[in-house]
Amino acid sequence: MKGSGIAGFAYRYGGDEFCLIFYNTDMKEAYETAVLIQSGLKQVDLKDYPGLKLTASFGLAEYQNGMNAARLFLNADQALYQAKITRDAIRIHEEEK
Repeated sequence: MKGSGIAGFAYRYGGDEFCLIFYNTDMKEAYETAVLIQSGLKQVDLKDYPGLKLTASFGLAEYQNGMNAARLFLNADQALYQAKITRDAIRIHEEEK
């Protein structure tokens, strides 16, 4: 991610959803990066839409040994769903106990 010091990439995952993949990054670093992105979006000046601010919700999930990609994306999607309920939030997926 350019300028963040974190290795990874971003791509569009759906109509208004994007996927950010970080390599060799712990959850704390991923969370801090999400906060920085949120902050940056709030600074965007939409000249044609005064008073309108960009926001973003994030669902974070961490790869566990043996986990397949489908499970990882499902975990992130579940966390994102929770974040979207309150809007402009960041939620971390937690395994059910």
